Amino acid sequence: MIENLWRGVAIIYTKTGEETAKKIENWIESEKEVPAISFTYSSTDLSYIWSCYDAIIFVMAIEGVVRSVCKLASSKDKDPPVIAVDDAGNFVTPILGGHWGANEIAKEISFILGGKPIITTASEIFGKDSVESIARRLVAKIVNPEAIVKINSAILRGEEICTDGFSIQGMREGKDCKYIITTSNFQDPNKVVLKLRLLPLHVGIGSKREVDVNLIYSGLMEALSKMNIEPSRISSISSVREEVGKIAEMLKVKFVLYNLEEIRIFSNPCLTPQSEKLKEVGVKGVAEVCALMSSGPNPRLVLRKVKLNKSATIAIATGE
Repeated sequence: MIENLWRGVAIIYTKTGEETAKKIENWIESEKEVPAISFTYSSTDLSYIWSCYDAIIFVMAIEGVVRSVCKLASSKDKDPPVIAVDDAGNFVTPILGGHWGANEIAKEISFILGGKPIITTASEIFGKDSVESIARRLVAKIVNPEAIVKINSAILRGEEICTDGFSIQGMREGKDCKYIITTSNFQDPNKVVLKLRLLPLHVGIGSKREVDVNLIYSGLMEALSKMNIEPSRISSISSVREEVGKIAEMLKVKFVLYNLEEIRIFSNPCLTPQSEKLKEVGVKGVAEVCALMSSGPNPRLVLRKVKLNKSATIAIATGE
């Protein structure tokens, strides 16, 4: 489960839970290879984290977690999975989104901490996702949202759901189910069909002056493979390094070259917090900024920046 949280995991901790929080962060980044960002509770703007990360893990008393999230929670199909871990890592409790990822995340976190997951939902869904989580994983827009409730209800009842145009664990490919999720133009008035439109992807690349094009290209291909995304989904490559344009040529897509001033003036609440080194040079980052700027109106991160080595980073974003 955690390996699919490409927009990253936010870990919020109090001073007494710092050691446990850092252990979780290091494990997620090293073993699951997805971005994990730690925030101190006293200096965190939870309202922006709520919409910028795929899951939120609190390392603090569960009462404080409930008070913090209650004003932001809206519905089970929109809220991110929220998990509470006590300071010592003894108990890991899903607070929100149990069926939509929080239960599985709690089990994985408790295993590496040597703690106990506290699962309180009456039943669990094994190997199946909600419509919203499927759309999020595919980076797709739901074309006919009126079908969401019918499909999600069928998933919760344990009925068989077919996929058309893509495959996903726990669901059968084909068109002979009563309930179908499709990325094609398939229609059938006798079936409940939910349509997804795959969104264009824009890759931003940050690099030191010595650009190793082949290394960056292979790193990008590896990242796409892990995300189960075809390279043909990429619409553009962007960077502040002109040499990166060779990667766009290899993929036969548009290349966008930005300058540092454009990078400096860009603002987005979901950007990964600056490192001390980036603060020194006065930029918010390169890979995420380039990806978001290339995505047009209402951009959002799909892959929070990841390091390919000590000299390059990549990020992926999309827009409507």
